[in-house]
Amino acid sequence: GQLAVETHRSAQWSGYAGYAQRLPSGLSWETGVTAYAFPKNPNWNFREVFVGLAGEVVSARLHYSPDYLGMGERSLYGELNGGWVLAPRLQAFWHGGYYHSLDKAQSSRSEARLGLASSYKEWRGQLSLDVVRLRGTATTDIYGVTTGGGSEVRHVFVLTVARAF
Repeated sequence: GQLAVETHRSAQWSGYAGYAQRLPSGLSWETGVTAYAFPKNPNWNFREVFVGLAGEVVSARLHYSPDYLGMGERSLYGELNGGWVLAPRLQAFWHGGYYHSLDKAQSSRSEARLGLASSYKEWRGQLSLDVVRLRGTATTDIYGVTTGGGSEVRHVFVLTVARAF
């Protein structure tokens, strides 16, 4: 990935550990911790804890980070996710999320994603349209977005390729 304040693309590593359990109702709950590492810029490294609930088609998670992206912001992030199978190795998916800084309200933003995903053996690929609505004072954040005190909507197509280990 490449954040706006970087001059080049670099790797981002993420690892997580957690526990999940299916309830008699068929729903599943989960809790865990995720760690993100940026080898070229380690001061952006951060961790978060999460809790979630998932059904057959829709899942929800709430994340908390005491220092999101090393910016000194305690944050909450809520998300809803869903999807459906289109073919044996082709799925459509959607995502909606809201990031709220407990320390700097102008950093708050909402986002949505709609896309297609496929997998082969350990490989997974996604193509999505991502839309972000930001609000805040006239600042430029690490995503390269300058806001002028109101709100701004940005969209981008994203191609992601990942391999499970």
